[in-house]
Amino acid sequence: MPNYISKKKIFIIAVLMFAITMSSVFMFTKEEELNKENSQYQSFILNDLNHKDDLNEDAYRKIINNNENDFIIVNTDRTFKFITPNLEKAHGYTLEEMKSGKINVLTFIHPKDLPAFSNILMEFHKKLETMSNVGPIRVKTKEGEFINYLITLIPFTNDDGERVGTAVIFKNIDNLLGKPETQK
Repeated sequence: MPNYISKKKIFIIAVLMFAITMSSVFMFTKEEELNKENSQYQSFILNDLNHKDDLNEDAYRKIINNNENDFIIVNTDRTFKFITPNLEKAHGYTLEEMKSGKINVLTFIHPKDLPAFSNILMEFHKKLETMSNVGPIRVKTKEGEFINYLITLIPFTNDDGERVGTAVIFKNIDNLLGKPETQK
């Protein structure tokens, strides 16, 4: 009789461990689905507000749900639509210079980072999903120096669900990495 009770206890423990494991799997699955839904929700909001040409920084910050880091808004032809004032100061370029059409996003990427960044962009353009914490990517200033960033890419869509632009959020990680002399 005692052997039967211990086997029953082991069975109950095994079933409970299985149930706990499966519930944690489902909890993580739900979280991933939530993140996907959130990125689609952001795209939907951006779609509705994309009709307004001249949004200010606060409006864009609410749309992309970002209160901390600097960002740019880029059109599909890689020209600039908006840049935060802090990025203008840090990099030395004004939005007017960047809108001129002579400069595009790839102009600012460190030559050694360009192949990897191009691959990231190709992956990003395959689907309408947010890509978070990509990098580090070195971005050039007007003085020719580079700043290390982790970037987040958020797609903008039109009413037909076609990509019309991208929000690029920059998280400066120079303080975390240190700045080696070889970046110049």
